[in-house]
Amino acid sequence: MLSNRPTLAALMFAAMPANVMAQEAANPPASIKVLQALYSGKTWQWQDGAAYFRPDGSFIAYAGNGEKSSFVKGGWGAYKDGRLCFWGTWNAASGNARKHTCFRHASNGDTVYQQKPNGEWYVFKNAKAVMADEANKLVAGDLASSQVAALQKAAAGSAKKASKAKIGSSG
Repeated sequence: MLSNRPTLAALMFAAMPANVMAQEAANPPASIKVLQALYSGKTWQWQDGAAYFRPDGSFIAYAGNGEKSSFVKGGWGAYKDGRLCFWGTWNAASGNARKHTCFRHASNGDTVYQQKPNGEWYVFKNAKAVMADEANKLVAGDLASSQVAALQKAAAGSAKKASKAKIGSSG
């Protein structure tokens, strides 16, 4: 007897935004090998910070300036469904927060697409290099550790001062 109930696959397909379905139909997920070649051992330079994807799977990053600075030490991974994820606890003067962030990637030959947080896909890396490619912000080497170390040291110093002030006021 046939059921009129939708299958799980049909429900998942129906829940996907049209641009995701179109992108995935046109281009398969980027392979783990492609994602590792793009990110491993490289620093992704952001407008207000940077993130380093260590080859051993650990991840460090910093963002913001002055009182709004934060840093994270965590991990990262590339997955066969085209996701590149990084996670860790972001530390800031305003508090700490655990965060897990993923970006989906698809590829067509040497062209790599990335999905923005709003669901929109864009060309992350053109087959023939273009100056405006976001992938150009991934540079070989660690450009984040020194800033993360400085922020961590400053945070430790602030915590020590706060602890001394608390002890001094309780006596």
